[in-house]
Amino acid sequence: MLLLTTWPHDIALDAEPWWSTTLSADGVNLSEAFFSNPSDPTYLYFVSLGMFTQSSSNPGCTDSEACNFNAEANVDDASCFYVAQGTIAGAQTATDMTTETYSYDGNAENTYDWSVTGGSIQGESSGVGLLSVEVMWSSTGNGLVTVTETDTTGCSGDVAIEVDLLVNSISELEMMGMALYPNPVQDVLILSTQNAAFGLEWVELVDIRGQVVRTWPAVDVQMNLDVQDLATGFYTLRISLEGGTLATAPVVIQR
Repeated sequence: MLLLTTWPHDIALDAEPWWSTTLSADGVNLSEAFFSNPSDPTYLYFVSLGMFTQSSSNPGCTDSEACNFNAEANVDDASCFYVAQGTIAGAQTATDMTTETYSYDGNAENTYDWSVTGGSIQGESSGVGLLSVEVMWSSTGNGLVTVTETDTTGCSGDVAIEVDLLVNSISELEMMGMALYPNPVQDVLILSTQNAAFGLEWVELVDIRGQVVRTWPAVDVQMNLDVQDLATGFYTLRISLEGGTLATAPVVIQR
């Protein structure tokens, strides 16, 4: 048994107290116990000093990517808000010298700055609530449409969409008196040969692996080429003309 010498008696530390209480202030715990004999004026006091860390809650936005990030916050209060969380809608494949519309699903109260790689914007490219633009593509390879959204607090962010730019071979067909439309196509591609300099022999469609996926005989000056059961993607239309001439044109099936 452990004893603690006090005045006026020795007290067993494992004795049953009659009552006890603990007070805490400024990192110091003060405990008082009055032992079982109410008539005994013996008290046990002890002070416990130690390492105490005083912490306080500072709620706020703790996400560094948010517009209202608070570096002093240590408790996230779900108040974070963001810009540039939408998406750009528009053609992801296009041919040079064609125009496409691109739109963004953002807040009409914010300001939008549009930019393009591989083409040019027709009309306004910056303004409050400017949620769509017309893009004239003028190159091949990789194109990019980017919009920078800025809210009323000055917070900004970017959203972009990549565009595959194809060689426009329609002009080659036009020089030979033919027309091909619409392109990109969803269901039926129309090939008009009414003014063709040479008669047609056959038409075939080739996929990106070089495999012939569809063949049509030349039956009319306007052919409706049904592609509705083919997968979306890039194809090449081969047109065989009398005299051994072969014309080609890129075709995009897009839905």
